[in-house]
Amino acid sequence: MAKDVRELPGYRIERVQLFDMFPHTAHYEVLTLLVKQ
Repeated sequence: MAKDVRELPGYRIERVQLFDMFPHTAHYEVLTLLVKQ
């Protein structure tokens, strides 16, 4: 995710939320709020 955010100059990470959409697996989803500076 850090690599992807670097591709968006002028934005900063405001909040990150982790979601366990697939219980009993090692897979998680991440929701990130980006704010334009």
